[in-house]
Amino acid sequence: METVAAACAVCLVVVFAAAAVGKLRGAGSFPAFVRTLKDLGVIPERWARGCALLLVAGEISVAVLLLIAPLAPGLGTAGFILAAGLLAAFTAGIAITAARRTGVRCRCFGASASPLGARHAVRNAALALIAVTGAALAPAIARVQPADALLAVCAGTLAGALAIVWDDIVGLFRPVSH
Repeated sequence: METVAAACAVCLVVVFAAAAVGKLRGAGSFPAFVRTLKDLGVIPERWARGCALLLVAGEISVAVLLLIAPLAPGLGTAGFILAAGLLAAFTAGIAITAARRTGVRCRCFGASASPLGARHAVRNAALALIAVTGAALAPAIARVQPADALLAVCAGTLAGALAIVWDDIVGLFRPVSH
């Protein structure tokens, strides 16, 4: 169980760190994310900047809490719970936006040409399951052995990377439109 808990943590660290970096990496990245929140139409426009700041702070917090989880399993549990909460909020926003068929582009990891849709909700549901599993197993992280930690880092990094490129993977199996 220790290895599974650690792999869950690594996966979410990769995903949430990439999400935060994608929103902060360039001068135009964060303002574009704020515009996207306005375009979603699920919060009042005047709240968009504040919500964007809170979301990015939450993403960074998840990554930090899960990085220190082996030293402080209680903080790891908090990181997993925060991740699950953020993913639930993201999924709700995506579901509302997809139902409205607004064509708002995904800014989960920075700029994307892909409009928000069911595939994003599926990805987030899988990540939420990883977060809930991690929260249930968080105390075990402190007991992970070095060899198992290496396995967890490899598995978690791979799972996180797959989540990040999920749009590209789904795109491989979509019919080509002319």
